[in-house]
Amino acid sequence: MSQFSTSTDIYDVARGWKWRVLRASHSTTTGLIVQAILAKQTAIGQAFGKHCDISLDGTVMCMHRQLGAWHGPIAVGSIQSVRDNLRRLADHCKLGDADREALFEELRKWIRKDFRATSTPQ
Repeated sequence: MSQFSTSTDIYDVARGWKWRVLRASHSTTTGLIVQAILAKQTAIGQAFGKHCDISLDGTVMCMHRQLGAWHGPIAVGSIQSVRDNLRRLADHCKLGDADREALFEELRKWIRKDFRATSTPQ
């Protein structure tokens, strides 16, 4: 059983992919991530911050608003779990290749710093 909405409008390709993924993932942790990466956080209620960082162990960390106050940074999950949940969401919404790539491009933009990245001298 999917955690995402099965309302028929999320499969309507006439609607933009952003609307479809926001609608399908509403009221889920993945939905909070989608709202954050698309800068569509609600004015009240829970929200994740405008950007995230990836720690050395691969944990996605971001600010979290709850009960009107910002806290954190908190652990959202591993980058693998975030990626896999967004893939499931894209599959669930039956996104095409271009829309799927656009979703993951927005995820990349949300990442401010990846502490796992290392530079090597050339």
